[in-house]
Amino acid sequence: MADNATTKSTYAGQGGLPRLPIPSLEETLERFINTVSTLLSSEEKDACKKEVENFRHNDGPKLQKLLVEYDEKGRSEGTLGSFVEEFWSDAYLAPDSSVVMNLNPFFVLEDGPDNKKSKDQSGRAASLCFSAIKFASSLKKETIVPDAFRNQPLCMDQFKALFGASRVPKIGERDAVEVDPESSHVVVLQNNQMYFFQALGPDGSVCVTEQDICEILAAIKTDATKLPPDITSRNSLGVLTTLPRKEWAAARNLLLSTSQHNETAFDVVDTALFVLVIDDVKPKDIHEAAANMLHGTYDLRSRDDLIDYQAGSCCNRWYDKLQLIICSDGRAGINFEHSAIDGHTALRFVSDIFADNVVSFAQSITKTIYQDHDGMFPSIIQAEVRRATDCVIPKKLTFELPQQILDKIYYAETALSDQIVASETYVLEFTGYGKTLIVRNKMR
Repeated sequence: MADNATTKSTYAGQGGLPRLPIPSLEETLERFINTVSTLLSSEEKDACKKEVENFRHNDGPKLQKLLVEYDEKGRSEGTLGSFVEEFWSDAYLAPDSSVVMNLNPFFVLEDGPDNKKSKDQSGRAASLCFSAIKFASSLKKETIVPDAFRNQPLCMDQFKALFGASRVPKIGERDAVEVDPESSHVVVLQNNQMYFFQALGPDGSVCVTEQDICEILAAIKTDATKLPPDITSRNSLGVLTTLPRKEWAAARNLLLSTSQHNETAFDVVDTALFVLVIDDVKPKDIHEAAANMLHGTYDLRSRDDLIDYQAGSCCNRWYDKLQLIICSDGRAGINFEHSAIDGHTALRFVSDIFADNVVSFAQSITKTIYQDHDGMFPSIIQAEVRRATDCVIPKKLTFELPQQILDKIYYAETALSDQIVASETYVLEFTGYGKTLIVRNKMR
């Protein structure tokens, strides 16, 4: 456990962070000309400079004044963290396009340190899920060490939307990111079906062990594989999160108006810490692994009666939330909703849970030497584990799906499949040079 000196430290530096400065009008115009000049011919450059001068003496000062007033009002009222915040959010939340392949980024993790567990889907899923839950617990108790650069604290505000967050489509307005600070459960997706289990106790401590999660996943697998994919793919509600946002908003609104049961079920998904995805996919190389983390796989099959169905993993997703994805061979990655968090926040999360797995493995192979289990290798993520007195049993999450929604699921799967078939994903690892050369030659 973290000591008292580090307790409540995650957001300790927030109050002292400098506010994002507004560049002067002169600086903005100079940067604009320097940026576009490389793209313009001599004649176009001259015309551009004339337009810039016109803006400098007419609309520019007025708009600069309005921007400064907007920033000052947001600061005094506490409604804006910076002058770009609202515009930044609009850029992500206002477009109608699907988040798949347009917005949601992904990471592919390295293989785990334990060769046996790393190749076992259940073992890898349980270890990564356990570390992720510990990270969520530590974040809730604010004991995660804050990010810093050259000994200067960095903003940690995005971490408040890492867990328990969901992008929610709205009728007639832009999407919204809703966060439940009391989130304490994990949703599991397997064979296009959803389950959930309690992960955190009322005090924010972890209430399951890694072995508990293994048993939970075994129970889910037993139930999830009772139905063949040709049945479950027809009811794969998660594929609706791949629709253009207005269509998804309309479909979600219809589901909410259908029954109180659906409203309760949506609340379980929206408020979950994150989604653990169990895929029946074995990528043959890094390229296929990356494609699976980006958009899932396409695998159209036919039954004996010639009815086509989607057996790929593309329907086994919920793109409005942070997803931890585990393939059948233990390969893992994440796909995350980008409007609330940037890459550095997701990378910190991924780095910490992977490193926690490495240290846990080191502890396990040295525990016979060092009496103190954490003596030689202290845990990366400090979290209190208070195992629930009662056995944690996963619960299945169901929705009441009218025919209109079943038709929409079929349409969404078909549209996504067309995108996947029309796309190719390749991973390029550039080794020609790296950070050292860039910094040495001041190329930043």
